[in-house]
Amino acid sequence: MPDTHGPLGDEMLRHIDQHVGQRLRAGRESLDVSSDELCGHLSVSRKVLRRYEAGETPIPASDLYQAARFLGVKIEFFYEELIPGSGLRKNGRKNHGWG
Repeated sequence: MPDTHGPLGDEMLRHIDQHVGQRLRAGRESLDVSSDELCGHLSVSRKVLRRYEAGETPIPASDLYQAARFLGVKIEFFYEELIPGSGLRKNGRKNHGWG
C-alpha cells in the first residue's frame, strides 16, 4: 500500500502523536490537573483522553488548542523536543512553555 501521508510517513506520524500525547499528560500532571478536569474542559470521556495521552488516537486540532488554553501553554509546547528529522524544529530552551 502506498504511503498516503506524504514525506513524513505513518511511522513518523505515530511518533508525533505519541510525543504530543506524552506532552499533554506531562503538562496536565505537572500542573496537578486531574484527568477528569481536562476531560470536562475538552468534553471527552476518560477513555478518549487516555487514548490521546497514549498516542493511540491523534488529538484533533480543536482539542489541542483547548487543552493548551486550559493548561496555560502555547501550542508549541506539545511539539517541543521532537527528534531531529521530524520536519519540526527541536527547541533547546530550558523553558518548556509553561505559563
